[in-house]
Amino acid sequence: MPTDFSEVIGSVLMLVFFGLLLHTLWQIGRRFAPVSDAAPSGVDGWLMVIVSVAAGAGLFNLTTFGLLMNASLTQSAAAGGSGFPPGFWSAYGFPAAIACAGYLWAALRLLTGRTPLVRTEAAVGFWFSGPAAELPALLAGKGDMTYALLTGAAALAVTVYLFYSRRARHTYVG
Repeated sequence: MPTDFSEVIGSVLMLVFFGLLLHTLWQIGRRFAPVSDAAPSGVDGWLMVIVSVAAGAGLFNLTTFGLLMNASLTQSAAAGGSGFPPGFWSAYGFPAAIACAGYLWAALRLLTGRTPLVRTEAAVGFWFSGPAAELPALLAGKGDMTYALLTGAAALAVTVYLFYSRRARHTYVG
C-alpha cells in the first residue's frame, strides 16, 4: 500500500507514459499499410503487444545501461580510481548495449517493414537481445542464467508467432 501520495502519482504517470508510448507505436504502425487485405493483418493484436514489449525492453535496457555506467564511474571515483572497473564492458556494458539495440531494432522493423524478411530480422533482434546478449556476461562469470533462459523462451515464442501466425503472414508478405 502506498504510504505517500507521491508514490501513487509516480505510478500513475508511469502507466500514462507507457499508454502514450503504446498509442504512439500503434499510430506509427498504422501509417504503413499491410501488403495483404486478408484479415487479420496490420500491426494490431498480439503483434502490437510484441512491438510494445520490444520497445519497452529497449528503453528499459537503455536506462539500465546509463544507470550502470553512472554507478560504476561513481564507485570508481569514490575508490580513488578513474574510469570503469576492469571487466565492466564484458560483463555489463556490451550486453546492455546489444540488448537495447536488438529490441529497438526489432520494434522499428516490425512497425515499418512489410516484407517477409522483417519477420527474420525481428526474430534475430529478439535472439540477440536476450540469450545472445547475456552470453558475454555468462562467460565472464557474472551473468544470470535465469535471465538468459527466460529471454530465450520469450524469443522462441516471438519467433514462433512471427512465422506461424495468420496476422504476421498477412502483414509481412512478399
